[in-house]
Amino acid sequence: MNSALNFLQNFIKEIRKFNNIKRKEVVFPLMDKVRENSFSSLNVFRGMGEDSAAVLLNPSDPSEDTLVLITTDGIDEDFSTKLPWSAGFCAIMVCIDDIYACGGEAIAASCIISSDDPKKRDELMKGILDATHRFKVPLVRGHTAENSKNVGVSATIIGKIKKEDYISAGAAEPDDIVMIVADFDGKVGKSNKYHWDRITFKNSDELLKKRSVMNSIASLHLAHASKDISNGGIFGTLILMLQYSQVGAEINLELIKLPKLLVEMDYSELDFSKMFLTTAFLLAIPKKNCEKVSGLCKEHDMIGIQIGSITESKMLTFTYKGERAELVNIEDFIHEKK
Repeated sequence: MNSALNFLQNFIKEIRKFNNIKRKEVVFPLMDKVRENSFSSLNVFRGMGEDSAAVLLNPSDPSEDTLVLITTDGIDEDFSTKLPWSAGFCAIMVCIDDIYACGGEAIAASCIISSDDPKKRDELMKGILDATHRFKVPLVRGHTAENSKNVGVSATIIGKIKKEDYISAGAAEPDDIVMIVADFDGKVGKSNKYHWDRITFKNSDELLKKRSVMNSIASLHLAHASKDISNGGIFGTLILMLQYSQVGAEINLELIKLPKLLVEMDYSELDFSKMFLTTAFLLAIPKKNCEKVSGLCKEHDMIGIQIGSITESKMLTFTYKGERAELVNIEDFIHEKK
């Protein structure tokens, strides 16, 4: 077997067994159940499958042009127990990036913390409050479960955006370019080797300047689809976008570039693709807009990396040095655990 094919097959084997991707399989049947059984309303502009759901306050008014954005997330109990300050901070951060992913602006947050340990509750809250200052979003509501044996934290953030500017997670189109928009100025986080920290050592102005590239992309209508790159890594995030959009993608692994620090630490393309890339977004962009998006990335101290393209098939395919292999059939992936 030639070395390129061996590399490609090993890459696919490792991605297929990556737990943070496998965990995504449970999401789809749950969303189907919600779609089939939840009360429906004309107020919902975009719902399940979006990084930030969007609602209209007055759907009967055709002139209404502002959407209210809603997103919520919870932090893993093991992480919350070991690093409660970081867990509190991350609860706000991951929701903030959901708001930015669709091009929106965060306006308020609420949170829930649980632990029967006063010191852990205090650390959780310290992390939350620090994040509210870094991302300039007020904490306006919350709940404390002080008798719980479980250590946990979750957050909800509301935001806003003009209806015409909203970027869906599920609107990628064939021939779009798949682009990573990211901050390469970071370090490996404390929690594990797959956490690329580009947050904790930067001030508010830096963090907001970088994220505001998504506001510019949205207002100029340069992208069809967008998601922030979370703990599923590049390809866990991409699989979700492809399923929501009902399309496939072909990714050239030779185009994946690593931050200089990770190269120096002997991280591979496989390692990098598994990382929780804080301050990073995955976009599907019409070819004609790629140059403009790359220019905006430079203006906002971000990096824009084109890694492949959207296809009509529902396959996620990788290429490497002339070899080609399929990672996953999107339909098989989402139905596996139903």
